[in-house]
Amino acid sequence: MNPPRETPITIVGRDKRRHVVPGRPYRGLAMVRPYDLRRDPIEPVPQRAARPCWGIWHLESGLNLGAVWGRVRAAWAEFCRLAEAADWDRPMAEVLADQDCRRVHEDLRRAYYSELCGS
Repeated sequence: MNPPRETPITIVGRDKRRHVVPGRPYRGLAMVRPYDLRRDPIEPVPQRAARPCWGIWHLESGLNLGAVWGRVRAAWAEFCRLAEAADWDRPMAEVLADQDCRRVHEDLRRAYYSELCGS
């Protein structure tokens, strides 16, 4: 499946500020290029051309769940697999209570640390 065109997505930083950025939504989640949310205005994070990073955001809450890596089509395929692994199209409290959602989040955390460590 080809990724859709980017549309405005609202993301929320740790400071609870809301930002509207371009992203690709699917099944309650969105794939968004990473931003440095500590700056005002926010700025995209520089990417490695060979293996860019994409943030995964929960649409209803605007909160970050993790990341996927790769050029847009490969990243989109992995993102869709994760989006289809659980029901994300509901309030964050329900997502947090769902064991499937928690499992996907843990997988994303492991993948993130593996990527950082180069394993």
